[in-house]
Amino acid sequence: MKLLWHGDWIEAPRYADADGGRVIEVEASLAIAPVRVAGGRVIENPRRKVVTFLRTDGPRATARKARSKRSEDGYVGDYAMTLVLGQDAEQGRVVALAPRMPSSAGYLLAHERLCAPVGERFDNAEFARAGALLAARLELQALGNQTYLYSGAEPPEQLVIALHDALEGRDDGAASSILPLRPPPDAAGTETLIAVSSPKTAADGVPLAVLGAGDYVRIEVGPALKRARLRRCVICDREPQVAALAAATLGFEQAGTDAHEAIEALPGPGIVVVATNHDSHTELAVAALEAGHRVFLEKPTVVTDEDQQRLLGAARAHPGKLEIGFNRRYNPLVRRAVAMLAHVDAPRTITATIREVSIEPHHWYLWPNQGTRVAGNLCHWIDLALALVGDCGRPVAVNVSGRVDEKAGGADAERAFTLEFDDGSVATLIATSRGDGIRGVQERIDIRAGGLSLHLDDLWRLEVLRAGKIRRHRTLWRDKGHQTMYQEALGRFARGEDAVYPLRDLELVGATQLAATELVTSGVDGGRTKIRFTPPATSRPRARTA
Repeated sequence: MKLLWHGDWIEAPRYADADGGRVIEVEASLAIAPVRVAGGRVIENPRRKVVTFLRTDGPRATARKARSKRSEDGYVGDYAMTLVLGQDAEQGRVVALAPRMPSSAGYLLAHERLCAPVGERFDNAEFARAGALLAARLELQALGNQTYLYSGAEPPEQLVIALHDALEGRDDGAASSILPLRPPPDAAGTETLIAVSSPKTAADGVPLAVLGAGDYVRIEVGPALKRARLRRCVICDREPQVAALAAATLGFEQAGTDAHEAIEALPGPGIVVVATNHDSHTELAVAALEAGHRVFLEKPTVVTDEDQQRLLGAARAHPGKLEIGFNRRYNPLVRRAVAMLAHVDAPRTITATIREVSIEPHHWYLWPNQGTRVAGNLCHWIDLALALVGDCGRPVAVNVSGRVDEKAGGADAERAFTLEFDDGSVATLIATSRGDGIRGVQERIDIRAGGLSLHLDDLWRLEVLRAGKIRRHRTLWRDKGHQTMYQEALGRFARGEDAVYPLRDLELVGATQLAATELVTSGVDGGRTKIRFTPPATSRPRARTA
């Protein structure tokens, strides 16, 4: 279909169907108000941030991130709260209020509660008057930062009432000047998967599908593809313009909005990278495994107990076909620390303090169906703790501190999590938004085992203390392991080799994350809970001798 984006009509796939949504064939549309902060992430002192990242992360990584941030407006910087007049397959002719949508397209998507049937006599003048009434309601603009289609949250009643009031002509005297109508293009394609002209990719190699085309994919996955001999078949995103623009930039043959259709369209056996919103990770990974593909699944692996059961079942049915995107395991200093600890037969005491990035309250990490930031972020350090403890210890319980109520960042903000292991190991993870945030996510990790002490500073410097002697190691730049992870994982899959992430750890990380999530969402007082494992349970590891 044609979609109006930054003043140009671009070719894009049609919106895929969404639960609770209506795909509307557009007759006319009105941009009621622009969406100011579409990304939902706060970037403080951007110039100082670039200078700091040059010093810590190096010119190559900084340039990659800076390019992505500069181009972000091209992908998500032209959304509006849009009023749509058009045809719905079930309700007939409707007017719909569509938050966070392009100002016009052949088809647009709106929540069913924000759709109102209108008669065939409803004309453009009445439509324009309704748009003017809505535009005069300035307080509605703050409600336009999400579509209410993928978050698990219902549209605010304020939006529903405002739409019906505008259609009934209430408060007509409050209307501002009539807004210009935008008719759609003459021909509106209906395909949710389209070909992209002049792909910059080889026609041979193992076929690849990437599900999700957000900022992370463009920063971390895209560059890794340059070194992998893969046939870039299809890239998919819920946002049509994001899918189309990413396909052209990264050299994919097709762009789509329906992830299941993309999996079905991939010649098999291929490789599927799942980097979508968290609640869809398990569903898409299982679908791709059952279709015969190898799967690289970004964190988190699961959001619900049902996810855990389904993913473990699929992983057991397709051994060696599922790789997990916990990138910190690929950092060279983490690998060095794990190798050192493998020679120490004693419980570990681990403390990790993580300075998280600041996000706006409407950021999708905080949506009700995304598993809180325990799933969004903390799972990284749950996985890292398991890697540092090793095979001899299994987490058996989680403790969490009480909620800090003055923090508006969600039920999991400013809380300390302590993991208890059956070998006597303990890991305390403290996630905070306090302190200097110019360097983005920062982490300081202290590990003690037997007579060995390790201090890992922001994945950049490692200090080793043993027998009164200090040895220091460092990398030239801070390295979170993304590029190494993708190059190694995609390289293994391209050669037909098995994934290396242990099935045992897949079970343990998911179960621990779910237990921690249950604690932070169940009340304000914190507490302790045992970790439940999904049968058939892994064999119990031997106990360490302290």
